Order: sequence, then structure tokens, then C-alpha cells
Amino acid sequence: MKRNNNPKNLAQNRIDYIVFHNTDAANDILFDYGFEKIDDQQHLSQAVKELVKNKGRKVIKLLLKIHPDKTAILQVNTVEN
Repeated sequence: MKRNNNPKNLAQNRIDYIVFHNTDAANDILFDYGFEKIDDQQHLSQAVKELVKNKGRKVIKLLLKIHPDKTAILQVNTVEN
């Protein structure tokens, strides 16, 4: 049975969602912390999660900058205020 790595078919948490929808930027974050490029989305997500565990808020802030829905979230937030 072939495994489907389509992000829409994978169970996701917030980090998975960001990583699966912006793999290049997620790889850039890892590279900035000394990691090599990771092609597999699952391994990339795991590496980002480990980086978050080790570096904490610094990495969370970087992930928020690459969130695929960042513009929409900011627009909703602006309208509510």
C-alpha cells in the first residue's frame, strides 16, 4: 500500500499544519539552526517539533511568521479590534 504524504490527508497539529504548507520556509528555519535540508514532510515536522522543544519561543515566533494563514488571521484580528 502506497503511503500518501499529501498534507490534506495527514492528521495535523499546529506545527504540522505550518510545516506541511510551507516546507521550504520550515527547512530554512532548521538550516539556520544547523540542520540539513529534509525532504520528507513527516521527518521535517518531527525535526521542527524537536527544535521547538529545545529552543522554545524563539522558534515558535519564527513559525508564526511562516504560517500559511497569517494574512487572514491578521485581517480577522484587525476587524475585531
